[in-house]
Order: sequence, then structure tokens, then C-alpha cells
Amino acid sequence: MKIKLQNIFELGYQLALRDFSSLYRLSFLGIFWGIAGPLVTSLSFILLQRSNIINIPEISISYPAYVISGTLIWQLFVDSLNAPLNQVQINKSVLTKIQFPWLALIVSGFINIMINFSLKFIPIILVLMIIENSFTAQSFLVIIPILGISFFGFLIGIYVLPIITLFEDLKRVINLITGPLVFLTPALYPIPESGILNLFIKNNPLTPFFLTARSFLFNLSDLHTIESFFLIMVFIFVLFIPGCFFYNLSMPILIERMEN
Repeated sequence: MKIKLQNIFELGYQLALRDFSSLYRLSFLGIFWGIAGPLVTSLSFILLQRSNIINIPEISISYPAYVISGTLIWQLFVDSLNAPLNQVQINKSVLTKIQFPWLALIVSGFINIMINFSLKFIPIILVLMIIENSFTAQSFLVIIPILGISFFGFLIGIYVLPIITLFEDLKRVINLITGPLVFLTPALYPIPESGILNLFIKNNPLTPFFLTARSFLFNLSDLHTIESFFLIMVFIFVLFIPGCFFYNLSMPILIERMEN
């Protein structure tokens, strides 16, 4: 069992290195394209807020720090959600020709997501933390909600992978949903005090990840969502192992479908 797990992680690591090097070898501007999306979205909302087109209530940190951190975390969730399917599509020719541990694709996808996210997140957030003068030992704890929201995305991606592969229209539906779903999270603005958005955002399982990450990152004292955060983390890990078994059981069917 130990050897098998070691082989899965070693193969996943090699696949991740291959994907990462090929991605940036073919791109002239490299990591800029990964940063561009969240920054453009953030800049748009910052301009709207500065122009008083949208009214943002008083928050504990500057709005640029709030919205940039939120869009980066949201992009991590979306990338993690799409990673299981992307890995199957990227390795389609290998899957149909060679027998290997399929869980290595999950490992590869996770490593790639973390590397890409770190390259985007670390330099931008370091600048924001210097501006906010908020760097403390607590800031390093941000890795916990970051890993948590990534696992959450992977968990959903693993369970919906067989359905999306068999019915490609569902991939378009998911892409359609993830666009407006960001407005039901505290990624771009704080939770409204009342109204239907207050109800949706407060009960969104993604909300504790955003609030906990910002609290750790910018040394905020407001950690009222920490209990909800850890409850959701327990839920994720309880379902993650069955999800891996489900993934292994569904892969032969998906490979057969790809061969046909």
C-alpha cells in the first residue's frame, strides 16, 4: 500500500512538472496570463467603487486588498473545480494507451493548481500586506483555508467528472453557473446586512473560506466563521476518500467512452 501510494505521488509529481513546463514554454508572457484575469476583475470593481457607482460599506481593510484577495481565492476554487476534468482531457491519449494509477492525475492537478496559485498569490498578496502593514506570524495560517477551498473544488470536480464526461453540455452549464456564483460569495464585497443576498452569502459553504483566509492574511480579529470553516473541512475530508474510490471506479467507463 505504501509503495503504491508512493508511486501515485511520484507519477503525479512528474506529470505536474510536464504540464507546468509545457504551459509556460509555449506562452510568451507566461504567468502574466494567470494573474491578468483576477487583476482585471479586481480593477473593474475598484474603479466602480472609487466612482461611487457601487457602494461598499466600511470594512477592516482597504477595498483593493479586499477585492484582490477575494478574486484570487475565487479563481483558485474555479481552477480546482475544473482540474479533474482538465487532467483527463490533457492526458486523454495516455489514458487510452497506457495503464497507470489514475489517482496520479488528481495529484498532478492539485500540484499544478498550487504552483500556479502560489505564483499569482504570493507576490500580489505580499505587496498588499506591506501596504496594509498587516504581516504577522498569523498570516502564514492562510495556507489552511487556501488548501481547504482547493480541496472543496477538487471534491466537487471529482464527483461531477463522470457526468460531465458523458454529457458535455453539463460542462457548459457549470461554466455558466460559476460566473454569477461569485456574486453569492464575499469575494467582491462584504456580506450585506439584510436582504436576499445576506441569506445566500451567509449560508454559502464557500463563505467561511473567504472570511477565514482574510482574517488570517490581514491579521483581523474577526474569526466568527472559524467553527463553520472547520466543520466544512471535516465534511470535505470525510467525502474525499470515497470520492477517490468513486473516481477510480468511474475511470474505466470514461476511458472506454473516450476510445469509442
